[in-house]
Amino acid sequence: ADKLLEREAVKYAAGLLMPKYLFEPVLTERRDLSLVRHEEVATIFSTSVLATAMRLADLDIQPVLIACYSPSGLRWHKRAGQIRARWFLRKQLDSDSFAHDFFQDGQPHPRLGIQSAETWFENFDAENFQVHECCRPIRRDELLVVLVLDSTMLYARCDSDARGRKWI
Repeated sequence: ADKLLEREAVKYAAGLLMPKYLFEPVLTERRDLSLVRHEEVATIFSTSVLATAMRLADLDIQPVLIACYSPSGLRWHKRAGQIRARWFLRKQLDSDSFAHDFFQDGQPHPRLGIQSAETWFENFDAENFQVHECCRPIRRDELLVVLVLDSTMLYARCDSDARGRKWI
């Protein structure tokens, strides 16, 4: 019950601090959804980059998935409503991801870069798609990852090899 109340309070605060009618035009005035842009928008609304990214996912403005990873793997994630649950996010970072590079060399990657979707998703057909990835640290040993999915991923057929996978 406490978690539910906390989530409701966070959602209420986000609506007060970043009302959709103000937030959406500011965030989307440029097509840049990188963490550099999130930082600019966070400054405008006096919010954290994490709160800004979560608000973007909540409002379902763009096909974004945000996640928090530590060196031991996925901590949590949030997807925009338009992203179907057919996409199985990897629990461990792939060595090709910018996020993995951060834990190796300490360099954040706040600008969006193109990755094969198989870097981030377990699906058998992920190699046929691309995502845009950026990442930055949010706490000690925690990394905020923003993935912007290609629109073709939103309409991809169901994963026929979904047996035994846990929907996350």
